[in-house]
Amino acid sequence: MDAYILSDADQRLAEFVDRLKEGEGAEIVRDGRVVARLIVETSSPFKATRHKAAMERIRAATSGMAVDPTDSVAEMRKQARY
Repeated sequence: MDAYILSDADQRLAEFVDRLKEGEGAEIVRDGRVVARLIVETSSPFKATRHKAAMERIRAATSGMAVDPTDSVAEMRKQARY
């Protein structure tokens, strides 16, 4: 992982993003100390799968429910006016 001073990092952000795509990282240094690390974001496939499974369970649980248009917010507002 290469280190860059903050003033250079400001001008080289596009280069950093390209390096991240290639799997490399970068450190940003201010006053001789590392203040930030740019690393590759790796989305967890487990998280996406978990959300997808939850949505499928919700759809399965609500698929048999009847939809009553009078339950809409607009309908409730109409009824509250009169």
